[in-house]
Amino acid sequence: MKNIAYQSSLFQIRRGTNHKEYRDLCERLDFVDRIFSTSGVEFEFAEYYLERIVQTSGNPALKLTPKEIRRHTVYAVQALRSNYLRLELKSSFRQAAFLIAASEDFQRFIFAGDFASAQCPGKSKLHDFALLVPDDFIRKINESLLREFSSAAAEKYGCSPLESKTLWLDATCLMSNIHFPVDWVLLRDAVRSLVKAILCIRRHGLKNRIPAPASFLSQINALCMEMSNSRRRQDAEKRRKDVLRRMKKICRTAGNHGKRYRDLLASRRNETGLSEKQAAQILNRIDNVLEKLPAAIEQAHRRIISGEKLEADEKTLSLYDDTASAVVRGKSGAEIEFGNELLIAEQADGFIVDWQLYEEKTADQRKLGDFLESYQPQNKGVETIVTDRGFDGKPNQRKLEKINICNGMCPRSPAQMTERMKDENFQMLQHRRSQTEGRVAAIKRFIGDKMPCRDFEDKKRHAAWAVLSHNLHLLAKLMAEARRQARAA
Repeated sequence: MKNIAYQSSLFQIRRGTNHKEYRDLCERLDFVDRIFSTSGVEFEFAEYYLERIVQTSGNPALKLTPKEIRRHTVYAVQALRSNYLRLELKSSFRQAAFLIAASEDFQRFIFAGDFASAQCPGKSKLHDFALLVPDDFIRKINESLLREFSSAAAEKYGCSPLESKTLWLDATCLMSNIHFPVDWVLLRDAVRSLVKAILCIRRHGLKNRIPAPASFLSQINALCMEMSNSRRRQDAEKRRKDVLRRMKKICRTAGNHGKRYRDLLASRRNETGLSEKQAAQILNRIDNVLEKLPAAIEQAHRRIISGEKLEADEKTLSLYDDTASAVVRGKSGAEIEFGNELLIAEQADGFIVDWQLYEEKTADQRKLGDFLESYQPQNKGVETIVTDRGFDGKPNQRKLEKINICNGMCPRSPAQMTERMKDENFQMLQHRRSQTEGRVAAIKRFIGDKMPCRDFEDKKRHAAWAVLSHNLHLLAKLMAEARRQARAA
């Protein structure tokens, strides 16, 4: 029997499906829907969005009509739910748009499709949703959820209140979306970016007499292969210097052509079919490469030809991500990671109560000090803070003692560690600390293998959405477990 008879129902998935993972996902969506509608998070989100509309209008006395208020409220609620759903599905904007359009359950959750006046959002709309609010406000929503589920109000969701008297802290590195920073590979990236921008401008009708732009790509790729193969030769150092000199010549030539095409587009943009924003994007791309190309050439020259060793703060790791840092962690398979450090603080049930993304490499001892200053745990009923030995130090010990919080940090000294492990309570806290590694992995599953953005403000916003989505996912699982236990009883 041919399968064609069943193709008509391929994308008509229903909740009655036998697919367990999909049923569990729909169950979590039901619980998250209940959290949104019951806790007042949706109202708080929509209210903030309406206030921002009035503030950005430039007219503080602006009065929105009831119809406008309804339209903006629906937009804000759909944005909140879409951001959670996209990260729950662990999909890109394009993939999430396809999945939402293919599933009535997803459309029902975000109030789109046939179940509301709003249409199914596309990838561009989902991207706009992700940029709708800053990370500071997402942090406020997370705090509202923590207060809701840490009080007696948690009983209306069918689960026990969260216990936040003990916090476990740990740090990790969020990998930037860059390749391993090799000096001559940066030069190849610069030529590729400039040639692609030149080809884009030429496709829209603006041309200047230059050699075929694709020839620069062929030349730089050939030199990259020659550079890689030169390591195996007896005169490797001499050949690498010779190849780099030829690469530098191509880079300067491509840079000069890129500058001429940049000026051409800036002065004659009206002759193309490009919008102002599209042209600005191309110009910014060329300006970014032209600005950093001299430093990349000098870095390669100093390291390969002069044989110098550069300090960490002197190195250019990427032409596109200015905030990526080299984090030496010494772990198996990740001796050095390139990205930004993230500090998280979780309570006993795994709820992330606070987090901090760092633009520059920061010592763990300083991270704990920043956490104590920003979160103020002594004012939130926290009694104990547990960390690994990287956070331990006399300054932090004195800070915890000053605010009357029990020190659960793993000591650096082996002798002190042996002494403290005699305490059963400390031993239990350190044993529980192993679960924080799993919590870090859970957070990174929502964030992704690599950060999908390069601007630091966008990184902070993406990390905030990931933490909020993780917490909603966790609360939904706690509610589902509580319901199963109630049914079993």
